[in-house]
Amino acid sequence: MFGNLLKHPVDVAAVFLRVGVAVVFIFHGYLKVVVGNDATSELVSGMSTGAMLAVGWAELICAVAVGLGLFTRVAALALILLQVAAITVVSGSLVPQVVRTQSGANYVSIGVEFNMALIAMCLALIALGAGLFSVDHLIATRLQARKAGTSPRAVPAAS
Repeated sequence: MFGNLLKHPVDVAAVFLRVGVAVVFIFHGYLKVVVGNDATSELVSGMSTGAMLAVGWAELICAVAVGLGLFTRVAALALILLQVAAITVVSGSLVPQVVRTQSGANYVSIGVEFNMALIAMCLALIALGAGLFSVDHLIATRLQARKAGTSPRAVPAAS
């Protein structure tokens, strides 16, 4: 099983990248949709509740799509646009601040570096695509088989 995975290192890397991006955006989307909707005070400065919910749902939907490898490039592009908007509206004017406490560092605010890292990850997904282990690949395989007039066959795993 693992021998077959090692034959496709770029595809395995695409899975790691997809899952990493998905986890971050699912967490942030969840915060905006569930926690932000129940909050009595503003969760994201400068955003109305409606805008925050729209962004949160967009992050959740795109994150799930990226995680599954479904319309990966389109979802990654949408996430990039959300990050550009986040830089413009929220984090572009912030300066990273760290307060030292007895238990360690407490990050009071972050600047654009987090958004830029997410943009770089999404750009890498656009360049790589979803990879072999994705719904995108499954769809493409079935479409090619249908176009060729054959039925798709599963690729046997190497022992």
